[in-house]
Amino acid sequence: NQGFSEASFSGSLVRFQDSLQSITNPRGGDEDALLFLAAFLRSKLARYFQFHTAANLATERDKVHLDEALRLPFFLPGHEDSKDASEKTFGHIVKAMKAEESRLAKSFDLAVAEAKTGDGISLFKEMDDNAVAKKIDVWRKSEQKKGEKKRSSFDSLFYRYFNLTSQDVALVENTCEIFDKSDTPGTLENARKIPTLTSISEWDGLQPYAEMICQTLNGWASGTMRVIASGTVDTDTGLALVELRQSRSEKPFCELKGNRKVLEAAGRLQEASKETVGMTLEFHRNGWFFDGTRILIVKPARLGEWTATSAINDAAALFVDISETRRLKAK
Repeated sequence: NQGFSEASFSGSLVRFQDSLQSITNPRGGDEDALLFLAAFLRSKLARYFQFHTAANLATERDKVHLDEALRLPFFLPGHEDSKDASEKTFGHIVKAMKAEESRLAKSFDLAVAEAKTGDGISLFKEMDDNAVAKKIDVWRKSEQKKGEKKRSSFDSLFYRYFNLTSQDVALVENTCEIFDKSDTPGTLENARKIPTLTSISEWDGLQPYAEMICQTLNGWASGTMRVIASGTVDTDTGLALVELRQSRSEKPFCELKGNRKVLEAAGRLQEASKETVGMTLEFHRNGWFFDGTRILIVKPARLGEWTATSAINDAAALFVDISETRRLKAK
């Protein structure tokens, strides 16, 4: 559909309104490739690409035009970009799709039969059509939940098929689970539950960010020293802090204690540096502070500030700052 929220495969000719778009093979055949494509169109990877490239999806309303959908990266096994395991992954997904298609057909026939004969419903009463329709609707909603679970199980296979790194996967997951669900809420109720504005109340809510920024910086490190992280969330100031330190060995993320004064000082700096536009908009600067070999990263304790995506961006900016400082000192 144009909302890019549903995709299906049909082995028969179908007729539909223009709110639906189709990719077809008029010669017949290629069923496996089309099944694989249908699964891919419902993947988080495809949604991620459309989120960043389609004109409307992330800015106005959920709509993807056909020419935008056709820009999706896609290849079949044997293509020069495919890897050794791509054919196995392709086969696994196609086999699962065919099994699901067969199961759904049998389940639907059974649901119709039960709806027409169960609960004393007679095939000759005027109410039958409505009664059957209601029971089929219950069946459909139940199958939708099962289908979503099956669909989500394909995501890791598509990550492997397109050879995504752990950082790539983090970007896709953050986009689909946090940023996509935060853009242009359709109702006031949805606006009250925007994921990016959700408060982080516990220090372990910082863990995805901390682990990703350490992984990224350590991946770029050329020496023996490694970066380790600890963090804390202060509900009184509404700020969160991640401290990066040097270590000769990698260590897991842990809670940071006794930094209330640092957070209060950071809060005052943020308040002093804010910019006000008109009567309603305020822009706050977030930042990090260098203290010897320590780096203190302070931001509002909201989920949108502490995603793995933010960690990758912050790691890149920190790396530039550190490299520039070393270059200036070397002069």
